[in-house]
Amino acid sequence: MIDWFERRMRLGSGLVDILFYDLVALSDMELLQVAEAKEGEIIVVSPGFGMGEIPVYSTVDAFMEACGGPGGVDTLVIAGVGSSAAGTAALAKNVANVLERRVAGIVSSLGWRDVFTHGIKGLTAERLSDRVDSTFQFWSGLWREVTSDLLWGQMVRFRLKGSYVEGIPESEILMSLLRRNQNSMRTLVGHSKGGLSIANALFGLRDHSAIENPHLNVVTFGCGVNVPSVYQHVFQYIGTWDMLGITNTTAKGELWRGLNWVWFKGHDTNSLNQFHLPVVEILKELKPRLLGES
Repeated sequence: MIDWFERRMRLGSGLVDILFYDLVALSDMELLQVAEAKEGEIIVVSPGFGMGEIPVYSTVDAFMEACGGPGGVDTLVIAGVGSSAAGTAALAKNVANVLERRVAGIVSSLGWRDVFTHGIKGLTAERLSDRVDSTFQFWSGLWREVTSDLLWGQMVRFRLKGSYVEGIPESEILMSLLRRNQNSMRTLVGHSKGGLSIANALFGLRDHSAIENPHLNVVTFGCGVNVPSVYQHVFQYIGTWDMLGITNTTAKGELWRGLNWVWFKGHDTNSLNQFHLPVVEILKELKPRLLGES
């Protein structure tokens, strides 16, 4: 176990990725392929262990050219706060393996490892300007990561009836992608903050009168969200031991649609933890509905 942990750290996985995501689903080569993927980029993961390359697209235009339209990638995931591309790839791999299709993922966070790397660079840089720049990046990055779940969750919480919150990078990217490829998309999957980001993008489409595909499946893990009422295929799962997910759940009362409690499970999706939220097992049960087979 220690050797596995150390190897994952060397391959660019952050502590949040290792603790909260199912990195055992990824081969060492797959981890290397996403190690340099940056916040806001889009990766595409194929089903199977170590099967195929994982392309990284820096813009929505590049992704659309390669994977958009009918017959392209129709499923997308967004992971939670503090995760890097490794966590995104692991979540996408879980979904891809169950649905037996390629799955895209928006890298939604700097990852804690990158945040603290800026801090270390700031301490060791020789030039004063480099120390100041790296120190600024460290504190701004740390503030963004801390407030992503806490402040961002509170921002949405005060908008229970739903309205778009501007300035959330992954929501902006998803909304741009959906505006161009909405009718070809089938399923959106979010974990933790990723569910909030998906819901926010869907409210953005509604507020701009741009909803074209109300048949989208919306699946959330570790966070209950409110989505526009036009979306009826909503499946949400929270562990009864998931205090973080319960705290960040924004949907209340009659707006709390499609929520399912998973007994004696926590916030993470890491299959090495016996109390993990069983994403793979849940998706297997959902598969016929997500693929329109029932």
